Amino acid sequence: MNSVLTMIAGLGLFLFAMQLVEQAVQTLFSERASHWLQRSTNTTLKGVVAGALITAVMQSSSLVGLLVLAFVSVGILPLRHAMAVMLGANLGTTVTGWLVTLLGFKLSLSAVSLPLAGAGALC
Repeated sequence: MNSVLTMIAGLGLFLFAMQLVEQAVQTLFSERASHWLQRSTNTTLKGVVAGALITAVMQSSSLVGLLVLAFVSVGILPLRHAMAVMLGANLGTTVTGWLVTLLGFKLSLSAVSLPLAGAGALC
């Protein structure tokens, strides 16, 4: 009984958080950004590439999925474009695995870690 109540509470918390994300997206997303997002995902190929690149950069297909869900529910992104982005997100999750497979653990990033940290701080 305890696990059922925990599951219901978790589902309620998730739905509440999604409502807050949708409200924030609707408030913060400008018309210009909305048009850019629609234009950059207006074909299936563009949507798949955008989803793969965003997921490869963010390293989280779950986060991309939640944002796409919020964009669809607010009306910024059509469902057809969102499906292409999600397909790309699923493909993008494999980028890290492929990089490790291709480069192996022989690659040492210690020499470039400090300049990369500096570039990240500037961004």
